[in-house]
Amino acid sequence: MKIEYKILWVEDDYEWYNAEMLLIKESLEELGFSLTSKHCTNFDEVKEEYNTNQLKNYDILFIDFRLSQSSLENGDKIIEFIRTQNNRPILTTIIFYSSDIETVREKLRENNFEGVYTSLRREFINKAEEVISLGIKRIQEVNTMRGLIMAETSNLDYLMMKIIRKHLQNTKDKNKDAYNDYEEYIRKCISDTISSNKRSFDNTEDIEKVINNTKLFTASHKAKCVNRLNRKEKFYNRYEGILKLRNTFAHVVEDVNKNGEKILKGKSQDRDIIFDENKCIDIRKKLRGFKKELEKILEDINNIQRN
Repeated sequence: MKIEYKILWVEDDYEWYNAEMLLIKESLEELGFSLTSKHCTNFDEVKEEYNTNQLKNYDILFIDFRLSQSSLENGDKIIEFIRTQNNRPILTTIIFYSSDIETVREKLRENNFEGVYTSLRREFINKAEEVISLGIKRIQEVNTMRGLIMAETSNLDYLMMKIIRKHLQNTKDKNKDAYNDYEEYIRKCISDTISSNKRSFDNTEDIEKVINNTKLFTASHKAKCVNRLNRKEKFYNRYEGILKLRNTFAHVVEDVNKNGEKILKGKSQDRDIIFDENKCIDIRKKLRGFKKELEKILEDINNIQRN
C-alpha cells in the first residue's frame, strides 16, 4: 500500500455517495492517506473494472447490495460473481451495506460466502472507518512500512528530477545566466560530496549525463537543487528529515511494548526510536505533504514555460 488509498465504490445514489465519500476522505487524511475513489453505479461497470485489473488495484470495495435501479437479484449476482472467480479470485476486503441488512447476511450464508463485512446503510461510515483502520494497522508492520517509505521517497526523487530537468530546459535558451548558475550549482553539490569521500568524477560530462548517474547525483543532491529554486521555504532543511527516516527504516525491527502492542524500533545516535501508530500516521502525512509541495513547484515551473 502506498499513501494513496483506493476504493471501488458501487452506489447509484450520487448525492449519498458524494456525502459519504467526503467523510471517508477526511478520515483517511487524518490517518495520513489520500483517497482515490472509483465510482460504479451498476454491476456491469464492476465487471468491466474486474476485467481490467481483477480489482487488485483497490484496497477495499464498498458495495450497495440493493441498487435502486435493480432488482434484489442484483445483490445475489454480485455475490455469485465474486464467489465464482476461482481462476482470478477477488481477495480485496469488501463491505456490503443495505437498509435490509438481514437479507444481505442471509444471501451471504446461502452462498457460503465468508470473509466480508456487512453494515446497515445508516451505520455505514462507522463500519467503513473501523474496517479501514483495522487494515491500516495491519500494514504498519516493518516490511510493509519500510516498503511504503522506500516507494514514496522514490516517487519524490522522481518529482525532484522532473523539477530539475524542467528548470534546466526552461533556462537553457531563455536565460543563459540562470542556466549556467544552476548547472554550476549541481556540479558543485556533487564535487563537494565526492571530495569528502576521496572520490572523483568527470566534471566535464554533459549535465544530463551527470544527473542521470544515481550513484553520483543522490537524493540529497536532488533535494539541495530543489531548495535552490525554493530557498524561502528551506526545502532541503525539512526534507533532510525524510532522508534520515529512510536510512533509519532500513534497520528497524518489530518489537512489542509493555501493553502487548506491536511497535517498530530503530536506533538513531545510539538512542531507540519507537514507530507506533501515531508515528506512522505522522510519517504518511509528511510524505503526502512533500508530494504536494513538489507537485506545486513543478506546476509553477510548467506555467513559466508556457508563458
